[in-house]
Amino acid sequence: MASNLAHRPVLVTGAAGFIGRHLLPRLRARGALVVALDERPPEGAAFDPNVTWLAGSVQVEADLTRALETLPAGEAVLFHLAGWSHVEQCENDPAGARALNVEAALNVAGLWRAQGYSKMVFPSTALVYAPACDGRSHEEDDPVQPAGVYTQNKLEAEQRLCALARVKGLSIEIARLSQIYGPGAAGDTVVAQAIGHALAGDPPVMRKPGEVLDFIHVQDVAEGLLRLALLPETVGCQVVNLSSGRGHSVGQMAEMVRQMAGIHEGSPQVMGQKAANKVLVLNNTRLKALTGWQPEYDLAAGLAQTWQEMKGRRG
Repeated sequence: MASNLAHRPVLVTGAAGFIGRHLLPRLRARGALVVALDERPPEGAAFDPNVTWLAGSVQVEADLTRALETLPAGEAVLFHLAGWSHVEQCENDPAGARALNVEAALNVAGLWRAQGYSKMVFPSTALVYAPACDGRSHEEDDPVQPAGVYTQNKLEAEQRLCALARVKGLSIEIARLSQIYGPGAAGDTVVAQAIGHALAGDPPVMRKPGEVLDFIHVQDVAEGLLRLALLPETVGCQVVNLSSGRGHSVGQMAEMVRQMAGIHEGSPQVMGQKAANKVLVLNNTRLKALTGWQPEYDLAAGLAQTWQEMKGRRG
């Protein structure tokens, strides 16, 4: 397995999504030959002429075949980012969510292997773990307890991809992501909600200020996924936590946003429910040991960058 990505063919599905938009520049900076598949390729300033963009769906075999045929020859890597990640969307259409998040992932992996490729990187979620209330951070071998359609989809995809890898000879890296945030995140994420309130001049209003989460910047996620792609190929799958490894309560995060915004009156407010004491922090020791990866952003720096990006979008 090559130790770098220079002149390596790389296929990224769901490339125009939140993570994909941050991963692609890092791939290009390392000299990868990138083919990007998405139903809605970007236009204008977001369009990178050095990336081969294809409009298509991972649920349409002809689109996948075209993407595979477009890849330059060489030892290729697949980043399968396509899927539904919004909990409400998955709950409203469980069959559609499973078709995309599980069945399409299996089909993509099967076609990838049929073309003679083996290396695949697949992002999953920290939400597969049972929330802890004792302050302990989760390790990869901890028990899982998915709640809801989205997390059930992700865990089923993990398990079936691992089984497929063993049978077909794939080498799959599965990254369980903690609470991802950063420029370009959806407006319904907890950090974007806090910043949205502050940009309106109001103290952030949070549903669960006592909930302790492991906030990780999207740029750190992109680098972690890239590092996993460079690991030696071994038949089977490997699960790693991709996280900051540090817990902050939602209330602490909101207070940092309030201070950053210069809102001097009031404090982050509770909306709807009492503060929760759920703790969802991940131990990232395995990822660091395997790849040498370290998070670049602490929460203060990441919030400041996200604040500037959201402020700029609002004009």
